[in-house]
Amino acid sequence: MKRASSVSIDERAAVNAPRGSFSSPRLHVLMDVSTCASGRWRPFVADVGRAVGLEVSYAWVPGTTKQWLAAVLRTSAASAGPVLVLPRAWMHGAEHSGQVPRLRQVVIASDDSPGVSRAIRLCTLQLRGDGIHTTVVLVFNPETAPAIWEGTGHEVTAWRNERERRYGSPDRLEILEGDPGAVVREHCLTADLVLIPWHQAISVDRAPVVRAVLDEGESPPCLLLPLRWIRTGSPRQVSTRNGGRDRAMSAT
Repeated sequence: MKRASSVSIDERAAVNAPRGSFSSPRLHVLMDVSTCASGRWRPFVADVGRAVGLEVSYAWVPGTTKQWLAAVLRTSAASAGPVLVLPRAWMHGAEHSGQVPRLRQVVIASDDSPGVSRAIRLCTLQLRGDGIHTTVVLVFNPETAPAIWEGTGHEVTAWRNERERRYGSPDRLEILEGDPGAVVREHCLTADLVLIPWHQAISVDRAPVVRAVLDEGESPPCLLLPLRWIRTGSPRQVSTRNGGRDRAMSAT
């Protein structure tokens, strides 16, 4: 297998693996090779694993910043399940702060498309059921902003309330306008985790929010949830309060 040194998962190379080759029901965790032997971040990873209902599989990604991002994108696009990316600067900060990071606050990025909205609803219900504070950040640009966005009064309030219901009633809903990547990156800096449902498309014109969050490795950990995994995974009940009508994030 070519370029076997770029990414190792369970001591096997994965960069050029075909889509779906990470088919085991695990949460794949990608980290910087220089800190892969340390354990201060493991309680945080365990928190995320419990939130998605999956066992953890660790990977390490060496290389320069540009090489690291490219390898992370390829590996994540090939995964059949969620990928947790631990940015290098965040890990180094956690190592030297003397504090053990834990999962308490999550920012979830949305483009308001139907598939992403449904995925966010499932995630919000699961996370809030686990006592984790959730903030959904919905970002419009001038081309995607709905006409009602410029209105006022009852109609706008009703539209916002509908979005809150659609997203599973998160603790906070931020509706903003601007460059989605830059806005999400700015609003996730104080969170413990940024969660991004995505289509696993990594051509140069796709996944701008994922690229912006991961680009410099300074943002919080990023959980990438493939939409196809959410659609096809076996359900785990998120709450009894909705009569079992919704499916959670986990898949086995």
